[in-house]
Amino acid sequence: MPKQLNWLSLPVEIWLQILGLKIPLRDLAELCLTCYHFLSIARPVLYRHVTLTAEKDSHPNRAVTNTFALLSRDVDLALRVREMTLDSHSRSEFYFQNPGLVDVPSLRNLRQLKRLTIIGDISRHATRTAMASFIEILHDLELDELRFPSPGRDFRPFILPLTTPQLSQLANPKHITFHGGAVDNEQRLVPRFHTIFTAAGPTLTSLSLTGGCLHLNVFFALHFPHLRSLAIINTFDIQLSCPPGFNAFLSAHHETIEDLHLGYTERHNLATAGVLSPAAILFDAASELHPQFLPNLRVFRGHCQNLEMMARARMRCLANLRELTLGSALQDPDLTVADIRRMLDALETAGRLDALKTLDCDLFQWDESEHDIVPTFVSRLGALCGPNLEVWRTLLPFAGSWSLDHFTAFPRLRNITRGT
Repeated sequence: MPKQLNWLSLPVEIWLQILGLKIPLRDLAELCLTCYHFLSIARPVLYRHVTLTAEKDSHPNRAVTNTFALLSRDVDLALRVREMTLDSHSRSEFYFQNPGLVDVPSLRNLRQLKRLTIIGDISRHATRTAMASFIEILHDLELDELRFPSPGRDFRPFILPLTTPQLSQLANPKHITFHGGAVDNEQRLVPRFHTIFTAAGPTLTSLSLTGGCLHLNVFFALHFPHLRSLAIINTFDIQLSCPPGFNAFLSAHHETIEDLHLGYTERHNLATAGVLSPAAILFDAASELHPQFLPNLRVFRGHCQNLEMMARARMRCLANLRELTLGSALQDPDLTVADIRRMLDALETAGRLDALKTLDCDLFQWDESEHDIVPTFVSRLGALCGPNLEVWRTLLPFAGSWSLDHFTAFPRLRNITRGT
């Protein structure tokens, strides 16, 4: 009779491999409760990514206090934390009862923290002394990424109450994600925004910016000599246009940029963004595109009109693109179809996308008038993609005649996603 396997006898290295397979957090937490052996193995994995919300189901989240206490006394566990999210957003009128999210003792132990996300004003319950210590520790950590996303239109951004020196201390991460918030905050945010990015100029390599015209006007006047990744998303003022200052800014940074995201919002995220159609920055005649423009570009995400203009300018970087995400206005099917045809015509003249590994398109609205163009679109765009294509993700209407036969020419293709 075969000997029964003793799961506890498996080497820790094997368990770490098993627990690293994207196991749901709830399952990891339940495994921690089974015995001390699994607690010692699973809890460090569970704490690699820590999310602390001040409020849960419209009630104060008391677990936050316990988590901070654990990270304060268990230095080894705190050293396993790589990413942390502090979310102070509240939907309850009793938000003042929520636990504070500025805990200096635990933060001192997070010496291996690489990515921090701050949602809302976490300084609400903190003293000035605690906030000063919190900012100093963040500065000393030298984070890879600092994120300030928006929890919604009605919120008080974290940076509003900070002093100018404190704002400057936030400027040393390599990647900063900044959401400007609602329009009524812009006047107060702009000078703080300027302070952070002026201080970040010498070291910043990656930036994601969402905001209104005031934020963009300030941003476009700055220079970042090592900028490699740029995402500009404007959900408030700009819809399918080229904002003032953008062309000059892009020209000043085009030699270093490798990843460019010009404001395209996926269809399934439109409701979350609160807009009817994707906001996007478009190239125009003043962009002065030419064959040597953006020589190091490897990832592009934007409106299909931008790709058309890049192809018409014979930009050589198209042959070196690794990832490409395309969207459209999603307003008038006839206009969208015309955009797609012009893009394909321009690409076929410019040449193949032989280095492309990932293609993601969200171009159609499932209108009956689009059904006839879908097979042609798949065939023509597919012929432009080179032999290295591995992933094809395209939102297409289920009606219409097209099949997987269009993809037989791609020997490395391992993922085809077609959905609505």
